[in-house]
Amino acid sequence: MIDLKILKCVDCKKSKILKFNDKKLICNCCKKKYNYSNLIVSIIKKNFLKKQEWNAHDSKDLLVMGKTYYKRSLGELPEKEASKSFARVILKNNLLKKNQSILDYGCATGHFYNSFKRLFPFEFEYYGIDAVESFLKLGEKAYSNNKKINFIHGDVLNIPIKKKTFDISVV
Repeated sequence: MIDLKILKCVDCKKSKILKFNDKKLICNCCKKKYNYSNLIVSIIKKNFLKKQEWNAHDSKDLLVMGKTYYKRSLGELPEKEASKSFARVILKNNLLKKNQSILDYGCATGHFYNSFKRLFPFEFEYYGIDAVESFLKLGEKAYSNNKKINFIHGDVLNIPIKKKTFDISVV
């Protein structure tokens, strides 16, 4: 379960998110409730994607893309060159150290984690944020037994995380 101290409410912008019950979180200030599961915390405004006409969030192409990302997360398809390149740049420039944390914006199923894990010679915490909940559910399925991975269902244009929480972020 994600550390609730890093989250902030997307409505009142306060960092007072508490566990409400086994499937809900609550903002202690405005009482807004949010869903969570094994690896996914959903800190997002309801139906925000429907307002973004440019975002094909419910298209068949998106479903195909999600399945491809899922196969990459499982290792059934090769790692993307972008994920390997990010990992090499992070290592070469010493941008992340042992036990630090990385935030992956637009993480899909968390498939970049595989390149990071393979190339980094140290342990690290991986957080991924994405607006497409179906991608995150596939990521949760792929990494269900990994305690170093957390997913946030959120809008990168209205990030529900305290500033300066992560040691490095990738897009």
